[in-house]
Amino acid sequence: MQIFLKLNRWIYIAPFALYFIPISPLKELFAIVGSAMVLLWLFTVSTFGQLQLIRDNLPSSNIKIFKIIFATAPCFILLNILISEWLLDRNNTFGVVTFVLLVLGTILSVFYLYYFTAKTITTIENRREVSLQECYNNLVLIGLSGVGIFILQPKIQRLIEADNTK
Repeated sequence: MQIFLKLNRWIYIAPFALYFIPISPLKELFAIVGSAMVLLWLFTVSTFGQLQLIRDNLPSSNIKIFKIIFATAPCFILLNILISEWLLDRNNTFGVVTFVLLVLGTILSVFYLYYFTAKTITTIENRREVSLQECYNNLVLIGLSGVGIFILQPKIQRLIEADNTK
C-alpha cells in the first residue's frame, strides 16, 4: 500500500483532468478511478502516518474507527448511487427519510476520513497533538481532492524521507 505514498503527484490529478473531457465515453470510468485513488490515498496516508506516530511515541488516534468508517463509506456511496432514485420515486415518508439518512451518512463518513487524514498529517508535521483549527489547511486541501493531493503529495514524500533518514 505504501506505493500510493511514493507515486508522482501527477498520477492523482490525471483521472480528474480526464473526467472533464467534454465528450468521452469513459467519463464515468475516470470518475470511479479517481475516487478509488483518493480513497486508497486517504487510507494509506492515515495508516502509515498512525504507525509513524506510534513508532515516534507521539499522540495517535484510534485507527480501528477509521478502518470501520473507511469500509462503510464506499457502501454509503454505492447505496446512494443505486437506490436513491428508487427511494425518491416512492413518494412516501420512508423513502425520503431513508434518502436523507443515506446522504447524511455519506457526508459524515467522508468528512471523518478527510479529518482523520488531515489530523494525521498535521500531527506528524507538528510532532504534537493538534486541534481542528491547526489541521484546517490540510483538511481543505484534502477536501479539494484533485488539487489538494497534488499539493500535499510532495509534503508527504518529504515527511517520509525525513523519517527514513532518522
